[in-house]
Amino acid sequence: LLYVLGNTIYTKDTILEKIWTKYLKKSGIIGIEYKAVLGVSKNELIELYTSLEELVFHKYVRCKTLLLNRVIDNSLLCDGINWETMSEVKGIRNHCLQLLLHFVFIHNEVYNSSKQELDNVLISLLEKVSDHLLCTVKQIDSFSPSGALQILIEIDFIKSTLSKYLQPDGSEIVFKQIQQLLYQWIDQDPEIIQQRKQQLTLHTQQSTIVMFSCFRFKGNIA
Repeated sequence: LLYVLGNTIYTKDTILEKIWTKYLKKSGIIGIEYKAVLGVSKNELIELYTSLEELVFHKYVRCKTLLLNRVIDNSLLCDGINWETMSEVKGIRNHCLQLLLHFVFIHNEVYNSSKQELDNVLISLLEKVSDHLLCTVKQIDSFSPSGALQILIEIDFIKSTLSKYLQPDGSEIVFKQIQQLLYQWIDQDPEIIQQRKQQLTLHTQQSTIVMFSCFRFKGNIA
């Protein structure tokens, strides 16, 4: 799918324009009276390639969304954890890291075959993942303070790691809604919660710097 997407974009944006400019517009081969007619055909061809580009893009995003959603479901609904009675926060669990590793694999796939669509793919995927996280958290009827904190630190870790692809009018709003839902179950001062979150995630943040380095902003070394 990604190679089809990359080839479609390259054909539409580069090859068609080169053919039109070199052989039709400037060569003098085509009479002036026919250029307007050919221009209509060119626009129709561009629209066709644009439709193909959108079709392939959405198909790829949908396939990857289903994969990521399964990881979320396994983590929050099928891991055997009773969130209502959980008494100890375990730090960042493997399911959370697995979700982010899938983003790494997707980043690598898109970068190597359709680089121009990299940001669009990851932004779209993060939108869909944040929506699914919100829906999944809402399916859980009750949380203990530790259960809510467990999910909260993982949500914050995902949000922080993929912050480059947050959209202020989309996924960022959804992540805030998830955080607000979880904070309702934690009967502690916000500053204390923040300190606990930092303590629980510090080791994972340090040990995954290289693993998730592809998501960092350019020039961000730390």
